[in-house]
Amino acid sequence: MIGSQSSVYKSIIGIEFERESVKAVSAVKNGHGLKIKKTLSAPIEADWLLSNPDRLGEEIRAQFAQVGIQESHCMICLPLQWILKHRIEVPDLSPEDLQNYIRLQAERAFPFPLDELSLSTTWYQTSDGKRFASIAAVRLSHIETLRAVCKKAKLTPVSFTIGLPPDSKDAQCENAVFLKKREDGIDCQIIRQGKMIGFRFLETNWTHDLQDAVPALFRDIRVTLSELPLSVQTAIRTLVICGPQEWVDDFSRHAAPFADAMNMRRLQFNTLPQQPAVMNGDAYWISPIYQAANQFVRDKKAQIEFLPPKVNRLKQWASKISSRGSLLAGASVSIVLVVVIAALLYQHFTWSGLNSRWEKIRDQVDEVSLIQNNVRQFRPWFDESLPVLSSIQSLVEAFPEEGSVWVKIIEIDGNQAISCSGFTRDNRALSEMLNRLYQDERIQNLNLEQRLGEAPTTFTFKFQWIGN
Repeated sequence: MIGSQSSVYKSIIGIEFERESVKAVSAVKNGHGLKIKKTLSAPIEADWLLSNPDRLGEEIRAQFAQVGIQESHCMICLPLQWILKHRIEVPDLSPEDLQNYIRLQAERAFPFPLDELSLSTTWYQTSDGKRFASIAAVRLSHIETLRAVCKKAKLTPVSFTIGLPPDSKDAQCENAVFLKKREDGIDCQIIRQGKMIGFRFLETNWTHDLQDAVPALFRDIRVTLSELPLSVQTAIRTLVICGPQEWVDDFSRHAAPFADAMNMRRLQFNTLPQQPAVMNGDAYWISPIYQAANQFVRDKKAQIEFLPPKVNRLKQWASKISSRGSLLAGASVSIVLVVVIAALLYQHFTWSGLNSRWEKIRDQVDEVSLIQNNVRQFRPWFDESLPVLSSIQSLVEAFPEEGSVWVKIIEIDGNQAISCSGFTRDNRALSEMLNRLYQDERIQNLNLEQRLGEAPTTFTFKFQWIGN
């Protein structure tokens, strides 16, 4: 689902959520784009997505009032780790067939049903004439959580998108890999001819030495580039590093040999064309929010949009009827209405008769239904031994609550050997879950037998239950 915006906004708030903080940029439209008025960086609870949205909304409203942010329209820049992505080569199809083709590819690629996702598609063409599409998706449950937060904060979300890299003219490069430091990793975004065609969140533990983290980061950057067509890969020869100045200098020094091996020049970017005093040198986090808001107000739409569209079914039906513009169509509609009314009357009398018969047998049916429900409830748990129930409880408690690791199959044999298969989009969460199982004294011989793929990663592990 792709939202569209046609309204003109004179002022807007760009909001971005980190793992333990919320950042906001308040801007007003002038003759040259957006002018920044206020900025905000405030701490929030680490598990804010699972906490009470009302409480988070009230905290944001209070923070806005404290710094003097009064606008109501806002755009939300979603964390990249929330976004699923998939690249496809686009065949020569009609617009209607192409949309169906994209939905089919998304249904195959993503581990969630399409009715639980909001989709956004960006397009680009290579020098040899081939067309490609980058399909991005985010879970609608995340969108609804953010809507609840905005409602309590008295904000009206007009766009759900992602933060954008600095303008290619400002950064003096049109084909580049942009790296921006975040609290728990790095946002990696790939720009071709000034347009974002790929992105990935690189998870990193900043408590470790940066020198140890850089090799793994560049390995992930090479993997991200390898997903693109070869002609696009060869055109990207610039690495732009965004972050606090001290961190940028340190990262650039450690990244030098890896960037040189990839024939990429290094650029540092930590400024905006207009930098008010309120920024206090923190333009590296302001820039992506500002660029996304500026592009949205300028083009009246976001480059990547996850806002579900509002569908007025009555207007949609009336539009279809009026578009016929012929007497024959009107007569056809009238006949259909007559048939529908007759069917409804027939249905009413039929249901009335069936309802009378139902009242006569209701008590007997309720008794049988109760017995059947008990059979369905207890049939899978015919083994009432405490070890079986205890092992299941221990396994359930080990899984994270935020929904980053999913289980598909659990098998238990007669010797209390348990096998579990599933998938995850967060390898750190999988490792933490396995560590919790290792620490359980009732579990022996825990073995991760299979681990395949990237985002999502499928896994299979087994262990022996020795508890009571």
